Amino acid sequence: MVLVGYNCNFSLARSMIPEEVFYLFIFPWIGVIAAVPGIAITFIALGWTAQALGLLSDKSSDTAEVS
Repeated sequence: MVLVGYNCNFSLARSMIPEEVFYLFIFPWIGVIAAVPGIAITFIALGWTAQALGLLSDKSSDTAEVS
């Protein structure tokens, strides 16, 4: 049996969340995703700076004691 012109009285507008609620959840995630590369670049830059200033020990200059 084929129903032609079937109307289910289902309003898509009633099943959707408001646009304001959608953006309330989306905007924080955009910030989190954007912050991840920034955190990684900051961590790498701090490591390079500490190494350049001699704040990190150089493993090759350490002498191992031979007994």
